[in-house]
Amino acid sequence: NVRLLGRVDPPGVLLQWANVFLSTAEHEGFGLAVAEAIAAHVPVVSTPTGIAADRSLVTQVTLAADARSW
Repeated sequence: NVRLLGRVDPPGVLLQWANVFLSTAEHEGFGLAVAEAIAAHVPVVSTPTGIAADRSLVTQVTLAADARSW
C-alpha cells in the first residue's frame, strides 16, 4: 500500500514505519536519504548512485539495475 502524506517534518520520522527504502535516482551527490535509512536500520534498495555505489562504505544496500532500464 502507498500513502501520499504530503510534507512531513522531519522526514526521517517516516523511516520508523518503513519496511524498505527505495531510491531510484539516476544521479545523486552523496545520498543523504539512503544514509538516513541505513542509520534507521531500514533495508535499502537503490540504484548505484551516491553513497550507495561505494561498496567499501555501504554493505547494507541492495543495488538495483540502472533506473533508465526500468
